[in-house]
Amino acid sequence: MRIGRVSHLVSIVAVLVLAATGVANAATVRVSGTITEVSPGTCGDFVLRGQMLSLHCEGLIDAWAGGISGSGVFDEAVSLNLVSGAVQVSGAETFDGCVGVSCGTLEWTYHGSGRIDLATFAVVFINGEQHFTGGTGGLEEAKGSLRFSLIGAGPATYEGSIVL
Repeated sequence: MRIGRVSHLVSIVAVLVLAATGVANAATVRVSGTITEVSPGTCGDFVLRGQMLSLHCEGLIDAWAGGISGSGVFDEAVSLNLVSGAVQVSGAETFDGCVGVSCGTLEWTYHGSGRIDLATFAVVFINGEQHFTGGTGGLEEAKGSLRFSLIGAGPATYEGSIVL
């Protein structure tokens, strides 16, 4: 009986040590920088429902500089309130590049909200978050999220932490 408990205890300790080793090997990287639109992609037709205008675009390309460097291709859904100027954006992006010295592909989803100037249809601001959903290469185990902010014509800025 005692040997069974000791064996069980040793097994639990071994699992905890292995789990702690995995956590200890993970590095949290603080990142910040800029995001610049390279290509606007292709957008479908506008859909007007009451005071809401919706649009879906595909194949947009952006360039990332700073702690994250490379480029991303993304799809985006936009909803604009034509009375208040409130805007909602959401989408998914596939990024190819590096976080520090770790390189590969990252995938994430994002959402944001802000305001559009209804007289000029220029962005006043958009703030949001993106959450990593997968990766390959040196970014395969990446986890975390970023906050982004676009004021006026940009470029957008980002900051956050990535666990590699």
